[in-house]
Amino acid sequence: MPSTAKQLTQLALLLVLIVGLTFLWAYYPSIDRLSSLLPNHIVGRRGSGVPPIYAFWRAHWAPDAAFHLTLACATVAVTTVIARLASTRLSSTPVFLLLIVACVAVVNVMVARVDRGHDSLVQPFTRTKLEYFGDIPKVEDDPVAFIRNYHTLSPKLSLHAGTHPPGGVVLLYLNSKLLGPSVDAAAYCAIAFGALSVLPAWMFVRHWLGRSVARRAMPLYVVTPSLVIFGATSMDAVFHFFTLLALATTVLALRSRSPVNTQVNALFAGFCLFLATFFTFAAIVVPAFVLARLIVQLLLRRNSVVREFLNSVLIAGAFLVSCGIAILLGYDIPKVVQAAIERDHLAMGDTGISSPALYVQWSLGNVLAFLFASGIALTAVLACGLILKPADSRHRAACWTLLLTLVLLGYSTLFSLETERVWLPLAVPLVACASAGLGSKTRGFVLVLCAIQTLLMQWYWFTWW
Repeated sequence: MPSTAKQLTQLALLLVLIVGLTFLWAYYPSIDRLSSLLPNHIVGRRGSGVPPIYAFWRAHWAPDAAFHLTLACATVAVTTVIARLASTRLSSTPVFLLLIVACVAVVNVMVARVDRGHDSLVQPFTRTKLEYFGDIPKVEDDPVAFIRNYHTLSPKLSLHAGTHPPGGVVLLYLNSKLLGPSVDAAAYCAIAFGALSVLPAWMFVRHWLGRSVARRAMPLYVVTPSLVIFGATSMDAVFHFFTLLALATTVLALRSRSPVNTQVNALFAGFCLFLATFFTFAAIVVPAFVLARLIVQLLLRRNSVVREFLNSVLIAGAFLVSCGIAILLGYDIPKVVQAAIERDHLAMGDTGISSPALYVQWSLGNVLAFLFASGIALTAVLACGLILKPADSRHRAACWTLLLTLVLLGYSTLFSLETERVWLPLAVPLVACASAGLGSKTRGFVLVLCAIQTLLMQWYWFTWW
């Protein structure tokens, strides 16, 4: 197919997919409204029936919300232009990344302020019965003892701390010692880690799809809806950093060739994966991604599949050794996992699957929730990469790897809701796949669509956490 015809086909398919996905995206939150009228087996809600976070329509706007929205629109427009120009004209990689980190921090903060101004940044940390910040006093200036006794403290902790590993509380405790025990300091911690996540994101995309794709991906990262929405008002921004670091070091280790580099990188990747699990159980997205990558490599009959499989075994070994050392030092991982499961069951009730049809429907809904929140335009580009079969085999393999990862996670029954923030690190592979499959003009079009969706989500839907 001639290049011009292929570009037109890609653009036409992109527009069709965007229209269709927009309809579904608008329809999805309406399910919450219809649920009061329709039976549960038709609506497909489980347990307590909590829909994805972004499915809640905003009940009201603050008096100065229009001012903050205008300010956010101007900020997004300016930073988007700066980031895109920097990706093509700024040759120094460290300076470029520093600029992207600044852009992400500014966009995340200004968009978050649309809700209630400065209060939007700190309010999530004021809900001490739900959030990690309220558990800082329980550390009692002895974080080592706190970690060792974490499983016994679980029933007394806030809801999120009780269903997560101790990393979130410990980090906020250390942050309070550094910046002071205030909600502002906790908010600054989330904002900082949300912005610094650019660094492992760059590392991941660079080693996965190459430096040029990483350059093109960074401007899209700045305005990817879910990364912005949860980048300044959620501890998931902190977890995102550590999970991305594990994902990036894992890809680096998988691609290592020399024995020495492989062993060093695998050791570091295994430790980073353990560190990610110290903050969130959702770090399971990393082994899911590795499994999906190996399956795709095997189906494509890549010569590197044996080497990557052996490297993944080394990574798994390093992870298990890290876990073993932690257990020997008193951090009882099995009991922490069991305590989190019990606390989650106590809070959410029975979220089991009642029928095969509901299992398929809910699992698919979780995958769609993640894709819609990550960006309708980015999802459409991913679909283009799967349908049009790009000439670049590396790009084609990346698209199928991401899709298979989402399917494995979505149908694993490990996640019942809120996948748009729990799977936040997987928004980066989505951005990478989109960046690899777009020309300059189409990429600018997708960039604008992502920025618009981000602002619309923040304005119309309940998104702060």
